[in-house]
Amino acid sequence: MAPIRQVEIDVEVVSLDQVDRDGKVSVDTGDFLVPIPDDKQGIYRPHLGKEIVFGMRPEDIEDPQYCAPGIQETCVEARVTVTELMGNEVVVYLETDNHEFLGRFDPRTAVSVGQMATPAFNMANMHIFDKETELVIR
Repeated sequence: MAPIRQVEIDVEVVSLDQVDRDGKVSVDTGDFLVPIPDDKQGIYRPHLGKEIVFGMRPEDIEDPQYCAPGIQETCVEARVTVTELMGNEVVVYLETDNHEFLGRFDPRTAVSVGQMATPAFNMANMHIFDKETELVIR
């Protein structure tokens, strides 16, 4: 199984606060906001305002045009910096103002280096860690 690419400042990861928006818990990375799925709201609500580490594996970041049906999809905007055709997938390096992360896209993707893309995060497979203890919050 691939390692989790976390979103943390100045690394391949980001640690940020969870915020309460419209009565729902979301992760605010400073560059984009990702809502926590409804079935996980109760788990993370006690951690509102705490510093956390938000993580996604590259296989859970994909081209929204080729997502599997029924995933809990949230799209963000990021710039494509590198693409690597690996045969059955394209590894896409993405960046926002403060974060860098990888996605594994379908080989039919039309994304190219330099363009803005809207990768889809499968939020059913997201991970949140306590920044201090580095333990997963479940």
